[in-house]
Amino acid sequence: MRLMLSAFALLVFAWGFAQAGDDDTDLRSLQGTWLVVSLTEKDKKVPTAETEVLEFRVVKDTFTVTEKGKVIAKYQFKLDATKTPKAIDVTHLIGEDKGKKNLGVYGIDKLFLRICLDETGKQRPTAFTGAEARRCSVIVLKRKRS
Repeated sequence: MRLMLSAFALLVFAWGFAQAGDDDTDLRSLQGTWLVVSLTEKDKKVPTAETEVLEFRVVKDTFTVTEKGKVIAKYQFKLDATKTPKAIDVTHLIGEDKGKKNLGVYGIDKLFLRICLDETGKQRPTAFTGAEARRCSVIVLKRKRS
């Protein structure tokens, strides 16, 4: 039991360290292409067949989402790494939601990016799981290997 507790404490410490950073560091870490690991919208998992054809490309402060090479969404984002959890504001640049802002939180490490967004644009979530996240969209992305 003590070994398990120590391992858990180490995991929590490592997670906190991975979450530390500033906006510029995180912005640099986001650059590149990401593939969808999972996507849940308002507590409903989107089927893998629908997400495996998506790519998220980050250039500067813009996410471009493509499906089989065709642009289907584009967002500008702003990070605030000083918040806990880290905050992200996402603004739709194209489509019927153009100009709409969604508030969210994010976590990033070398391989994965997690984002939880409130689709109503009214309230920033504070967690990636649990009751609060069930009203949001939660996406887990994995860095695409070159």
